[in-house]
Amino acid sequence: MFDRVVNGNALPALERSLQFAAARQELINNNIANAETPGYRPMDVSVEGFQSLLRDAIDDRQRAMAEGLGPSVEAPGGGLSLGPSDEVRLRSDGGSGSRLVLEPTPIGDGIMYHDGNDRSMERILQSLAENVIQFRVASLLIRRHFASLDTAIRERL
Repeated sequence: MFDRVVNGNALPALERSLQFAAARQELINNNIANAETPGYRPMDVSVEGFQSLLRDAIDDRQRAMAEGLGPSVEAPGGGLSLGPSDEVRLRSDGGSGSRLVLEPTPIGDGIMYHDGNDRSMERILQSLAENVIQFRVASLLIRRHFASLDTAIRERL
């Protein structure tokens, strides 16, 4: 019963979104830290690619629930198991869950500077802002979900 309350709604998708945003934040921070490093190529992963994986995982989960199969066996705790991808993988965290591991590729669409770096601070900072917004929205939705569960448990409005 408790598993359905925690994992039956949007929480697994929001959890994966938070994991993706946190892992991508490390990439963006690394790009900022190495902006002046000669020969450094900024790295990133496709947000659209992750969203497509997430959409497919949600569709698979809904199909399995409609057929009465329940949550995926591959995703402990009823979480979402993402399909194969070159950029995003799930790795067991040693407990009952899993975490996202990103395999970034060079962005490579900036102007190549004399030091071999093709940085674009505008693009990096835009990615930073978009990533922060994604993280904040997902965390706000999770907080609201748990607040409504708390209200239901306490039987108050």
